[in-house]
Amino acid sequence: MENVFGYITIAASNSTNEAKRNADFVCTGKNDELVIQQGIDECQKQNKNLYFMNGIYNINGFYDFNDGGPKTAICVPSTWREFIILGQGHEYGFQKSYDNGVTLYIHDDAFDAAPGEQVDVVRSGWTARGIQNGASLRLENLAIILDNNHHKVRCVDLRRTDRAECKNITLVG
Repeated sequence: MENVFGYITIAASNSTNEAKRNADFVCTGKNDELVIQQGIDECQKQNKNLYFMNGIYNINGFYDFNDGGPKTAICVPSTWREFIILGQGHEYGFQKSYDNGVTLYIHDDAFDAAPGEQVDVVRSGWTARGIQNGASLRLENLAIILDNNHHKVRCVDLRRTDRAECKNITLVG
């Protein structure tokens, strides 16, 4: 397996050994959102996109990105280009299992950082002007699972994204 051209790759703690060896970043299974954010920041520096290897990514916190937007686990920069977050694989149709693709698993303790607040799992950078013209976000082949759906949460917040394309996204809560 070779690294995916044009992408920064991230492997989960339960990804295959081959995927972990070839990934740019490997998550530990706790607070994976921090490693994912490092990968996104590296994408910004290298003008690349993000590729998730199959596995379960454990989200244990929401953070203030000091841009005026709601706390979020993962913040994609508002750029003047299309930013792609692509999962390696995903089961089409009725999903029977969530361990055979890319899953962002939001643990109940993640909400401890923002008690009672509306939070986002994934969002674009916030701008005072509203939508960032030219900022395009493409999400593909991802499952987002909430451990507990008794919280105020937007799984994918596209309110500040000019052009959004979501393909094969599963939301479970």
